[in-house]
Amino acid sequence: MLPPPYAKNYQAVHEGRCYRISSVTPEMALRLGKLCGNGPELWLALQTRYDLERLSREKAAEIESIPTLRGTSERLSDIRCLTKV
Repeated sequence: MLPPPYAKNYQAVHEGRCYRISSVTPEMALRLGKLCGNGPELWLALQTRYDLERLSREKAAEIESIPTLRGTSERLSDIRCLTKV
């Protein structure tokens, strides 16, 4: 990412905003994509990748406890919690 003193000189990124970014929002992705000339998709993909990596570490035990559906007898429609009752 651009260092804050460099990026804040452009109207695309408001002064002070670079210092407070906790995640890249779609709006910020549009601004950064325009500023850097690489489009918003890259910035959103990077944020998604970061979020998934962080959550997979934080929630590893919880996610591991969820069973994986296998075979035709365990179709999603057969699972009561995933269908409207």
